[in-house]
This record gives sequence, structure tokens and C-alpha cells, in this order.
Amino acid sequence: MTKKKNSLRERLKPFAAFTATALGALFFSACNVEENITETREKMAADFAEFPQYDALQAQELTWAEARERVLENNLELKRARNEIEVARDNVKRVFLNLIPLVNLGYYYNEALVGNNENYYSRNYDYNVNIIFNIPALTRLPVDHYVAELAQFRAEKMLQMKEREMISQLYKIARECELSAQAHADALRNLAPANRESRVAELEKRRERELHEEWMQLSALFADASKKWKIVPATMEKIRVENYAECVRQIDPLVLTMMALELEASRLQQFGIKMNYWPQVSLSFYSPTLFNYSGGNNQGFTGRGEDLRMQLDFYVSLDTRLSNYYALKEAKANHAILEETLKMQMVERREKMNLLMQSLREFPAWRDAMKNYDAFLNRRGEIDSEAFLERRKNSNALEAEIAAQERANIEREAALIFEYGWRDGNTAGEAIGDTPNRPTAITTQNVLEQ
Repeated sequence: MTKKKNSLRERLKPFAAFTATALGALFFSACNVEENITETREKMAADFAEFPQYDALQAQELTWAEARERVLENNLELKRARNEIEVARDNVKRVFLNLIPLVNLGYYYNEALVGNNENYYSRNYDYNVNIIFNIPALTRLPVDHYVAELAQFRAEKMLQMKEREMISQLYKIARECELSAQAHADALRNLAPANRESRVAELEKRRERELHEEWMQLSALFADASKKWKIVPATMEKIRVENYAECVRQIDPLVLTMMALELEASRLQQFGIKMNYWPQVSLSFYSPTLFNYSGGNNQGFTGRGEDLRMQLDFYVSLDTRLSNYYALKEAKANHAILEETLKMQMVERREKMNLLMQSLREFPAWRDAMKNYDAFLNRRGEIDSEAFLERRKNSNALEAEIAAQERANIEREAALIFEYGWRDGNTAGEAIGDTPNRPTAITTQNVLEQ
């Protein structure tokens, strides 16, 4: 009897060890959540501590072409858009991968004692292999494939729209940086003799804040804060209105494609509801057990048909509550409204683009007229001190108005890029109507010397 107990104890030892290991692993994983989070947090804090401070960064100049390339390559939003395309492509493949038979591997561990009297033996291991074929409804396969391809197509077009948006933002930031530098130079030139040194120091502090904000904007677009980025003004390509004259006469093809995708999604919603009326057919085939091992008594490759199973399902869902009927009615009404909405959006886009182009064409002439008027007033003969101060005040107000309208014009140019994309053939250097011979690098020293 003691021998039997010792034998039973020996047989139960592996099972007890396995159970203890499994419970220990579960306990270890559950008790280390806080430790894992703390470790990750400390690593993030260490990485943050290694980020150099803004004042310690080295300056890095980029041409306009280099800046555009850097945005298209490194921008995080564009990387997410490209990743969505890869996911969509994998989903297209997954439609057909679902047709591949499933292979089930069964493994069982059991320390049961089988037999009686002196003929005890243990069944420690049971495992088997079988294959399951699942053939989906023939009506669903082409639909699922079409939906997956539509999602991939939309992801690709969304990437193109996002690239336009990022280039539009980059252009706006670069042009505003240029305007800020010019405004700083103008402010230095217009300083009155009184308290000149203190005013120069104040302007320099304001300029440093502007440069820091510009760096933050460019770093966010580049997804890189390791350098003090600056786009060289002389390489900046300005918008030429003539390059977009033909574009604005029609809706951009990419914009029309995005509208068509909205309509197609609405049409598929109706189709999905109609599919609920169709009969559903599915076929499943379970192979016999291909390999089996059970406690040493039954093992090896088998092909018997005792466990062979084939299942065919055919059913029709009756819309007794009219749920599908009302859902389809609502979907059709929404589709008709969407068609009319998109038509109105096309008209609104056309009119907005026409007004935008008109403003872009008129702005250079308006700006030059205001500058000529200001120059004319400043060329008038000698005047007393009060009239001189009044003239300077009016001149400063006029320059501020010109600068405000210049920024508004940059907004319009950025909107044009976002709507129609960046067009090759824009000029490098001066834009239409710009004053020629502007310094490429504006610093406090050269302004004061002038």
C-alpha cells in the first residue's frame, strides 16, 4: 500500500510542478504591471532629459526644396497615412487568406490513472491534428473584396490630400517667417532717436520669441527638433497665379475623387442593407483526425471517417419587423441629400476659388499703390515737428496694414496649394509684384548700418 502511495505521489509530481509554474507565471505578470509602467516612464523621462535645449541647438539652413522633401519623408501624419495604406493592402489579401483551411493542433496533459488493482497506468498526453475548410457565402466574397479594395483606394487618396495639406502648411510657415524678418527690419529702421538702445533690445527679445515659435512649427512638420531650422529666403519658391489659372476653371480631380468616394460609401451602405434580403449559404468541411496520440494506446496517422463532418447552412432572414425596409428607405434618402450637398459644395468651391484668384491678382497692385503713396507723402517738403510725427504715425499704420494684408495673402496662397497641390514652375526668389533687391539675410546689424 505504501508502495502504491509513493508511486501515485511520483506520478503527480510533474502535474503539480506544471500547475505551480502556470500559477506563478500568472501571478508574476499580474504583479508587475506597475513595475513595467514605471520602467517605461523612467525610460521616457531619460529620453526627454537628453533632448537638447533650444538655446544649445545648432542652426541648420534648408532650401525650399530640401524642406519639402523633409516634410514628405518624416512628417508623422504622413507616416500614419502610409501605414493606413499598408493595413488596407493587408486587408485586401486577408479576404482570400480567409479561404485557406484552418489546421487545429490539439494537445492535452492529464495525470489520470487508468486501470484497476495492480494494472495502473497513466495517460499523460493526448494530442491530435485536423483540418477545417470554411467556404464563405459566394455572394459575400466579391463584396468583401470590393469593400477592401475601396478602403485601400481611399487610403491612397487620403495620403495625397494629406501631402497637399502638409506642403500648404510648410509654405505658409516659410512665407510668414520671411514676413516676420522683414517686419523686424522695418521696425528697426523706424526707431526714433529717443530711447533707441532700449527699444532695440526690446525688438530683439520679441524677434527671439518669433524665431522660437517658428522653430517649433517647423520641428513639428519635420518631426525633428534637433536643429534650429531655417528656410533660406532666396530659395523660396513663390506662388505664380498664372500657374493656377487653368486649374480654377474646374474642380480638382483629387477633390472630385474624394467626393466620389463619399457617394460610393453611401451606395455600398444601401447595397449592404439589400444583402440582408438575399439567401445566405455557407459550407464547412471538417477533415477526419489526421494524427492522434492517446496515452500510448491509440497513436499514429489515421484517416477514418468516424469524425468526418460536412456542414451546409442555407437560410433566409424574413424582414417581419420591416427593419431592413426602413433602413433602406433612410439610406436612399440620405444618398439623395448627399448628391445635392456635393453639387452645392462644387459650386461653392468654384466661387471661392474665383474670388481667391481675383484677390491674388489684385493684391500686388494694391500693395505697390500703398507703398508708392507712402513714399509720396514722405517726399513732401519740410514740415514742423508735429506734422512730422503725424506723418510717421500714419506711415507706420500704413505699413502695419500692408503687413496684415500680406499675411492674409499668404493664407490665400496656402489655400490654393491645398486645393490644387503644389505646381512646378513657381518662381524662386521674388513673387509677382514683390519689391526687387530685398536682402536675403536680415539682421539687426545690417539694418542699423543702412
